[in-house]
Amino acid sequence: MQKYENQYYLDGIKSGNSKVLEDIYAEFLPQIKRIVSKDGGTTEDAEGIFNICLTSFFIRLQKSPIGMSSNFQAYLITACRNQWRKQLQKNTRERVIKNDYMELQGVEQISDTTLWQERWGMYEDNFQKISENCQQVLSLHFKKTPAKVIMQKLGYASESVVAQRVFKCKKSLIEFIKKDSRY
Repeated sequence: MQKYENQYYLDGIKSGNSKVLEDIYAEFLPQIKRIVSKDGGTTEDAEGIFNICLTSFFIRLQKSPIGMSSNFQAYLITACRNQWRKQLQKNTRERVIKNDYMELQGVEQISDTTLWQERWGMYEDNFQKISENCQQVLSLHFKKTPAKVIMQKLGYASESVVAQRVFKCKKSLIEFIKKDSRY
């Protein structure tokens, strides 16, 4: 469970505050270790992924503030999961990679993670612009909630109405994203 507000973590990362960084490591690294170990990774893999993501946060925060609609924990864990998936895809052919190669790839991974986080920030900002109902529908849809459950939860008449609503809400979100100057 997250102990502090988003800004506490973001300010601490940006300034390199060792107390905040210790709090981040203590609070979130164990979760990343569990995620990575479930996919056959090692403690070193998890620490590497975690460090890449924190470095990416640092680099991004030096350029501009990060706007988050979700909490820091969700943002960090999502970034680490995506980075780990990317790492797994790279390692499918060859599990053992030399340290020199990893160091060279680290720079590319940081920039890719930064790009992903910028896109995620743009998505979150525009997600807030769509109607509250669309936010509910899409949140459930993106969590792979069955249409029947969405229908019951939000009071729609049928599953086809849910499908139509999902389509319209996605279209609305895409329109906002396309109008965004960052797109």
